[in-house]
Amino acid sequence: MDDLETQLDEADGRIFLQARHASQTYSVIYIKSHDTDVEILALYFQQHISARLILLAGTQGFVTYQVWFRCEG
Repeated sequence: MDDLETQLDEADGRIFLQARHASQTYSVIYIKSHDTDVEILALYFQQHISARLILLAGTQGFVTYQVWFRCEG
């Protein structure tokens, strides 16, 4: 699994490495996080992941679903 090797220390970046790997098998990837850093990273990494990303964010009593669609043009 050479494509999963990384020098990244924080989980924020490794999430998207795992998502890119999973997109080889799955067409939709769900990521659950309350960290705004993950939301910002998702905006960048969506162009490098072939699956559609669905980010689940929020607090214990309130969850928002943010869906990003790939724009082509």
